[in-house]
Amino acid sequence: MQSARALSNNSNYSITFVSNNFTITAKPITVTVNAGQSKVYNATDPISFNYTVAPALAAGDSLTGSLVRAPGEAVGTYAISQGTLANSNYSITFVSNNFTITAKPITVTANAGQTKVYGAAEPANFTYSITSGALVGGDSIFRQPQQSRRRERRTIHNPAEHIGLQEPTIT
Repeated sequence: MQSARALSNNSNYSITFVSNNFTITAKPITVTVNAGQSKVYNATDPISFNYTVAPALAAGDSLTGSLVRAPGEAVGTYAISQGTLANSNYSITFVSNNFTITAKPITVTANAGQTKVYGAAEPANFTYSITSGALVGGDSIFRQPQQSRRRERRTIHNPAEHIGLQEPTIT
């Protein structure tokens, strides 16, 4: 494309230039949130969520703003949305993805020496220690003795109690 100035440099012509509007339209791009973004329960969210842009932005251009995720801190999946991510030179088609909060690993060990006399009532509580990791803030874990569930099954299959090890289940 030549400018009016380039046209006027030819002395063989008497040029009358009639200008007109020239429109620059936004370049269409697709922003796709990268899959597999996550954190462990109670960890801090990443500073920013990752995404790809196709086709590439013009040299020197960037998108401003940031992606955001749906609120919540419990274990589960949360949609990542466009938030304020923008650039007026581009028309953005946005492809969302999920952010996952995974369970915080802890190790719970039943305390040794817990017993029950054959035929006696179940103990009110089984004791345990958290031997790896830690609970968060006011979180707690509850125990439901596996014996209670076994007793229900035994009344159908075998009503007699058995002497031996019974393993509690922590839920």
